[in-house]
Amino acid sequence: MFVLHMLLLLGLYALGLNALEVKVCDCEQASQKGILQFSDENCQPEKKEKRTNAVNYSVYTEKREELKFPGYICARWKQIKHITTSFFGQKVVVPDKIALETSPFECLTMYESRRCNEQPMTINDNKFFYDQEPVEDGWWLETVTVETINCAVEKIQLYQETEGESFSTPLGIAQATAGSISHNHLTLIWDKTFAVKSEPKARLVESGVAIIITTGTSNKFRMHDEEKELEFHIQITNKRCLPPLTTCDVKADAFDVIGQPKLYIFTTPIIPKNSSLEEGSRKRPVLKEDASIDVVANFQYLRDQLLDNENDLTREIENLHFQQGVTSQDEFNIQVLREENADLREKIKVLEERDKKNIEDLNELREENVTLRQQMKIQSECEKQRRRMI
Repeated sequence: MFVLHMLLLLGLYALGLNALEVKVCDCEQASQKGILQFSDENCQPEKKEKRTNAVNYSVYTEKREELKFPGYICARWKQIKHITTSFFGQKVVVPDKIALETSPFECLTMYESRRCNEQPMTINDNKFFYDQEPVEDGWWLETVTVETINCAVEKIQLYQETEGESFSTPLGIAQATAGSISHNHLTLIWDKTFAVKSEPKARLVESGVAIIITTGTSNKFRMHDEEKELEFHIQITNKRCLPPLTTCDVKADAFDVIGQPKLYIFTTPIIPKNSSLEEGSRKRPVLKEDASIDVVANFQYLRDQLLDNENDLTREIENLHFQQGVTSQDEFNIQVLREENADLREKIKVLEERDKKNIEDLNELREENVTLRQQMKIQSECEKQRRRMI
């Protein structure tokens, strides 16, 4: 019996060991998987160079310029006095004022005639008015009511930003084709011919010199005008006719202004003067042997290229120090850049010597020219003396 119990305990112990058995993953060569792939925190991100181009630009719009035209505000009111005379002759005056409606025709008549109910109005700058108090002595023990009608007209400036649509006025939003608007016993009139729609016509809004900068997004750029402190976000669109033409056979490239759909821009590249090599080229300089090449421009170009190479060398060294170590390939790249810089310095030195030699030759020619002029002057004097002797 004891042996049976021992065997049973050993069997249960063996089953318990099997139940605790687990598989452990090998994480020695673990790799990250997922949507986001993070780079090494010590790795410097690649810097994308933004290309820039200098251009002359002109900003146009087919939107009509803000229209300014005159308007006339008219008002009329009735001035009333209630005069009561007591038994002892004391007068009690109670004034009152009632606003009157004014039709557009009455408003126009008041402005053109400068009269208020046949009474001449006083003119003061852009205002015409007639403002009089009714006069009456009253009667004993009676209440007399006297009244007079007063008028006022004021000339104001109206503005319409978009033709054919409503616009703001001192009396509220008005329809351009209505010709008048009334509110609170005031009437505003204007000439409706100013609101007639016109054919779309290109109008110059702004112009100047700017640089176009790439943004990394296809067909989208930034245009920055440093002098006028202007910046436009632009994109390439279909071709347009050059102003002032609205229809044409030959169209030019244009840019649309992002966020301002009624503006578009024409640009022309600025070609640097005395530029002997193609603008924007990053190739190593090649010394021209042709005598017709502008020596000064070529010399300046070599200096600029040398400065660019030195900047590249400095940037390369900074990048190498940023990393943990310098490889043999990196050392080779640095050595190549140094040799190219040394070669450039030799070419600049040769160019300076050639320029110096050209100046010396020019001075010799000037001296020979002076000597030749002196000889010609002597021969001329001799010829004059010979003629006198004859």
